[in-house]
Amino acid sequence: MLPPAAQATIWVVPDDYPTIQAAVDVAGPGDTIEVLPGVYPENVFVETSLTIIGQDKSATIVDGSGGGYAFWLNTDGVTISGFTMRDCSNYGVMASYSGGHTIEDNIFINNVYGVYLSNSPSANNVINNTFFNNDLRGINVAASNDNTISGNYISESTYGIKLSDGSEFNSIMNNVIIGASHGIYLGFSPNNDIDQNSISGEITGIALFNSDYTDIRNNTLSECAYGIEIYNSMYTTSFGNTAAQNGYGVYLVYANENTVNSNLMSNNGWGMYLFDSDSNIIIENTFSFNAYGIDIIHYSIDNTIAWNNILNNTIQVRQDSTSGANTWNKKTGGKDYGNYWTNYTGEDTDGDGVGDTFLPHKGVDYYPLINPWSTLHDVAVISVITSDSEVYQGEIVNITVVVRNEGTVNETFDVTAKYFNRVIETKTVTNLARCESTTIVFNWDTTGVPTDFDYEIKAEASPVADETDKADNTFVDGTIYIKPPFLGDINGDGIVNMDDLVLLNQAFGSTPTSPNWDSGADLNKDNLVNVLDLYLLSENYGKTA
Repeated sequence: MLPPAAQATIWVVPDDYPTIQAAVDVAGPGDTIEVLPGVYPENVFVETSLTIIGQDKSATIVDGSGGGYAFWLNTDGVTISGFTMRDCSNYGVMASYSGGHTIEDNIFINNVYGVYLSNSPSANNVINNTFFNNDLRGINVAASNDNTISGNYISESTYGIKLSDGSEFNSIMNNVIIGASHGIYLGFSPNNDIDQNSISGEITGIALFNSDYTDIRNNTLSECAYGIEIYNSMYTTSFGNTAAQNGYGVYLVYANENTVNSNLMSNNGWGMYLFDSDSNIIIENTFSFNAYGIDIIHYSIDNTIAWNNILNNTIQVRQDSTSGANTWNKKTGGKDYGNYWTNYTGEDTDGDGVGDTFLPHKGVDYYPLINPWSTLHDVAVISVITSDSEVYQGEIVNITVVVRNEGTVNETFDVTAKYFNRVIETKTVTNLARCESTTIVFNWDTTGVPTDFDYEIKAEASPVADETDKADNTFVDGTIYIKPPFLGDINGDGIVNMDDLVLLNQAFGSTPTSPNWDSGADLNKDNLVNVLDLYLLSENYGKTA
C-alpha cells in the first residue's frame, strides 16, 4: 500500500509568520501562502514551488524600499497574485533561469522593471496585471520562450513590453499600453504573435528590429509617432490592424518580403512609408485621409501594391525615381486589378470594373478600380464649434458639429452632443455617402444647469457595424462657462453696476464686425448692441451673483 499523499499547507502572514520571507522559508512544494493586507518591506527570495496570494492587491503591498526586488523566483512553478509591488530599484518580479510561473492580478508601481523574465526555459503567464510608472520596462522578456502576456494595463514606462535576445514563440495579446515611449518592442526576437493590443501615446506603437516571422494582427494604434515600425525584418505579417492619428501608420525600413494585408491607416501623417524596402506585398488595405497615403522612396522596389482603397489623402501616393520598379496590380480570376482611388476620374468603357482611360493613374496604376475593393465602415467627428465660451444660465448655446463618413459605403448613425458627459441632444445622420461630410447644429438650453462651472463640450458618433477605428468617433471642444442667471454682468465681477454700464456704452451701436464690438454687451444675442441691451442691463442693475 502506498503512503498517503502529503497535504498541501496554507500559511497565513502575519498570523503564522510575521514576514512573507519567513513563511516562504518553511513552506513545502505545493503549499500556499496567504498574505493579509499590510505593508511588507521585503525582498522575497523564492526557492520552492509555491502559490503566494495577497488578500487585497491594493492593500497588500510588498515595498522593495529601494532594494533590488519584491520577489525573485529561483525555481519553477511559482504563482504570485494579489499584490502591489512598489519602489524596487530593479524588479517587481524577477524570474531568472526558471519558468512555468503565473504572475496574475498584481499592481506594479515605481519599479525600474515591473516583471523581468530572463533565460526562462518554460512557459510563463503574465496576465491581468497593472503597471504604473515602471521606469525602464513594464514587462521585459530576455532569451525566454513560450510566454503568454495578456490582459495587462501598462502606463508610463520607457518600454511597455520588450522582447530581446532571441525570445521566440511568445503570445502578446489583449494588452492596453498608454504613454510609454515604446509600446511593444521586439529586438532580435523572431516567431512571436502580437494580437489585439491597444496602444496609444507612444514614440513607437509596435516596433520590430531584426525580428522575422512576426504576426501583428488586429491591434489598434493611435497617437504614436510610428504606429507599426518594421526595421530590417522579414516574413512578417501585419493583418487587420487599425493605425489612426499617428505620425506614420505603417513604417518599413530595410524590410523585405513582408505582407501588409487588410489594415486601416487613417488620419496619419503618412499612411504607409517604405524606405529601401523590397518585395513586400501590400494588399486589401485602406489608406484614408492621411497627408500621404503611400510614400515609397530610396530604392524600394519589387513591391506589390494592389487591391487597396486609397481614399482622400492629401497626396494619394508618392514614389520617387529610384523606386519605380513596383507592381500596382494583382491578378485574380485571370484578370489584373489595381487599386481604388477616390481621385480617379477615368471611365470604365467595357464595364469590367477597371478604368480604361487616363492611364496610368498617378503614373503607377494601369488597372484602377471603379469601385472600392473591400468594404470599410468608418465614421468620424471632425470638429465641434460652440457659439460662445461663456453664457448666462438660461441662454442657448449653438454647438456646430461636422461629421464625416471615412468608409466606403453609405452610413446611417447617431451623433450625440454632451456637456460634462450629460446628453444635450442626439440627432441621426441618414445615408451619408462615402468620403462625404455633413454639419449638424445642436441647441443647448442652459436653463437649470449649475452655474460657476466650466463644462467640457463634446460630440460622439455612434460606432457603425464592423467599425474598427473608433478613436475619432469622439471630439472634444474645450469648455463653456455658465454664469449666474442674470444679464448685465458684462465684466464678470459678480455684480451689475456702473462698470458694466460703461462697457455697454462703449460698445453701443456696434455689430460683430465693428471695431468696438463686445459680445458680452450684446445681452439679447441679436448681434447688435442697442437700447434693448441697455434695458436688460437696467432690469438687473445692482444684482449680485
